[in-house]
Parts: sequence; structure tokens; C-alpha cells
Amino acid sequence: MHGDVEIVFGYGSLMSLHGFFRNFDKHLRRSVLLDIKLIHIPNGLRGFAKPVSSTGKCLRMDIDNYVLEGRLVEPCYIPDEGFVGVGLLVKRDYFPEICAREGFSRELSLKLIDKAQKEQLSVGEYLHKLAKKVSQDGILSTTNVRKYRKILYEELGGTSIHYIPHPLILDNGDVAIIFIAPGRYGTGAGHLSMKAEERIEKLMNAAESYSYCLKRCGNVEDLKKIFDRGVTGWNIWSLSSRYH
Repeated sequence: MHGDVEIVFGYGSLMSLHGFFRNFDKHLRRSVLLDIKLIHIPNGLRGFAKPVSSTGKCLRMDIDNYVLEGRLVEPCYIPDEGFVGVGLLVKRDYFPEICAREGFSRELSLKLIDKAQKEQLSVGEYLHKLAKKVSQDGILSTTNVRKYRKILYEELGGTSIHYIPHPLILDNGDVAIIFIAPGRYGTGAGHLSMKAEERIEKLMNAAESYSYCLKRCGNVEDLKKIFDRGVTGWNIWSLSSRYH
């Protein structure tokens, strides 16, 4: 991806304009989002696993069993396997705001942008370059992502217990950025993630997440908001599946 733009892949609340825009003032919204593409990740599962807060009362989206390759597809595409999300084309100036939303600090995101620009790369391309240190083609999966996170931590001098940026290689040659919650594959720094603190080791489908939220806080308002404002209007059949 050339120029001063990045592709951010959304598979949860970022899939809606509400989820994307809530961190931006109204007068900025027209200039932040430049385009939207539909992206299919054939190898991977999407579900609920990331605690919203340290209380662990409700869950946000995460992925597992993944290979971070994606392909552009047409609207209304229904996958036979994997899951579909959206590629949000955004100006790089606003990337730190998206990082902050995902719990990855502005300070670390600015370091990331600086390192990428010094090499005349997009942030996605720079992350891909780091991924090539653990995989010849730079394609990450659950078999090598732990090593990638350690390299990213060493490059930036920090990490996140919430979501961490990873490169998603697209079939048109572009590299998108996907935020994944660390859990059993580590943060790269030896810190316990929020998933690890809550001992969440697997994805939950919508029904399982409903039960989890109900037991923790007695209501499911946060879960309801995810469906009202997050994934509405996209194919979400995978969220009703039972994971094994």
C-alpha cells in the first residue's frame, strides 16, 4: 500500500461505522475513512474471547487457528470456511487513534509509523518485514506468531495486553493490519494478557458468550451492543458455530 494510507482489517466492532467512528469528532469523519473493501480469511476462526475490562464482565472479538492471508471478495459473499471482515482504508495520520481504540498505545503506534516511514514502507509492509524474520513469506499463523510478537516487542520497546497489530497479506499484494488479542500465544514480553488473566483459552460463540456475560455481570447489554453496532449487516454465521 503506497502513499500515506493504511488498510486496517476489522472483524468485530470495527466492521460498523459506529464502531469505527466513535473515536473521531464528527467534522473529521469524512476525511478519516477513504474506502472499504470486503476481505475473506479462509483459514481461521472468529469468536468472543477478549475481556472488555479487567473485570472480565463481557467479551470482545478475537480470532484463533488462523493463517494471516486474505482475499478481496464481493459484497454479500458467503464463505464456505473461515470468516469475512472489512478492510478500512484510512489515512496514516489517524492510525494512532485506531491503535488507541484497540488498546495499543499511541506512543507505540507513533514509533511504528516512524520506523516504517524511515524505510519508505507502510505500517502494514513494515510489520510484514518483521514477520519475514520468522517465516520466509512473512505469513503468520498460530505456529509462529509468538516469535513475531517477541520481535515486535523488541523493535518498539513495548507491547499491549489488549490487542497487538499483525500483518495480513492480501491476494492483490497489499498488506493490511489486523489487531489480535494475545492469549496462549503470548504478548511477546512475558506479560500476562487480559485473556490469560481470565484464563480464557478458546473462542466462544454467541451463545457461550451470552452465558459468560450473564454469569459475570447479570446482564448482556455490552454483548447486545456488539451486535447492534458492531457486526450488523455482514455475514456472521461463524458466530453461531460451536468451536472445538
